[in-house]
Amino acid sequence: MNEVFIQIGSGLAILLGIVHIASTKPALQEVTGLSSDNFRMIAMQWIGVGYMLLFLGAVPLALVRFGAFVGTCARVAGISGLALAAVLTGTCFVTYWPTKNAIGKVVSFVFPIIALFFALGTFL
Repeated sequence: MNEVFIQIGSGLAILLGIVHIASTKPALQEVTGLSSDNFRMIAMQWIGVGYMLLFLGAVPLALVRFGAFVGTCARVAGISGLALAAVLTGTCFVTYWPTKNAIGKVVSFVFPIIALFFALGTFL
């Protein structure tokens, strides 16, 4: 059963990563008043977070799908995914809630759900 939780958490992270990368252009349209270099750096960071989310979901999912999600490997991958999702949760709540960014506020609830599934998959 724990592998199902890991797969759900991984799927949510991958989906969020795809959405994050796909929404780069609309999200950055509101960013104005920056030099072209600064704009490129923000775009790179936005895309980098999307790739990080894809990686967060792909590694545990690959371990489960190839049968390597056992023993110490399962604990390390699960706890690492849980820790990263927990850090992202805190970061989103601190950065998005003071702003008017509604999408960021919604996304800040997805990270704790991912962390919950990683916790259930790791510790059950």
